[in-house]
Amino acid sequence: AGGVIDGWRCNQSGDELRVSTINLYQVCDWVIKPFTKPSRCSYVEAVANTAGSQEPSWFISHWWGEAVRDFVRCMRKHSSVRTLGAIAYWVCAYANRQHELGQDLASDPMESSFLKAMASCDGVLLVLDSQARPFQRIWCCFEEGVVTLAARGRLQSHEGGGASLRELVARYGREGSRSPLLLDIATVTPLSGAVVILTDGLTQEETRQEQNVPGQGWHRKSSREETFPVDLVESCLDIDIRRSEEH
Repeated sequence: AGGVIDGWRCNQSGDELRVSTINLYQVCDWVIKPFTKPSRCSYVEAVANTAGSQEPSWFISHWWGEAVRDFVRCMRKHSSVRTLGAIAYWVCAYANRQHELGQDLASDPMESSFLKAMASCDGVLLVLDSQARPFQRIWCCFEEGVVTLAARGRLQSHEGGGASLRELVARYGREGSRSPLLLDIATVTPLSGAVVILTDGLTQEETRQEQNVPGQGWHRKSSREETFPVDLVESCLDIDIRRSEEH
């Protein structure tokens, strides 16, 4: 009753798990790790029904502690706002091999699976919970740092740097190369429970409107984003990466 998942309890607190509040830490304990243990592969590798690689279009940066239900709602809303159609999102919990994390994380973040995935994507979707906890997670800070540096041409390759880093560096201001990574932000508003998306620039539909009637596209973007909690974004101004948590 009340959305309780029969037989599932939090490994830390012992509390019953509910459909409405179960988070990715708990899904990893109850679904991802048990399901992939025999083959020690990623969840994506275990369930994929197509041969070959599945190239992602958008990279998800988030905190595992938010409700999975809200996380999925944010992705669906983002896909709708961006008119993305049938594309793949990269989510670390499902894409990394949870039993072999040393292979995916690497000692150098610039050689990690995170950077390699970002280099394959058009943009990063930052999903914020009500407390903006991704700004307290060192991997999320790394991801947002890469995007903002790359967008300003400040991301630099180094001797021995991998192909993914070189590709991201080359995407800034070079004719014929892919555009720099976009950074969109999604959250579930606390009062209405609605999902609001901040987009990096105009969406496809807003761009069309702007071309037809100058100013109309930007007005529509402003109206679409006006209920986004500004205090969440302001949280990033107080980031102290020295106090960030790893997971």
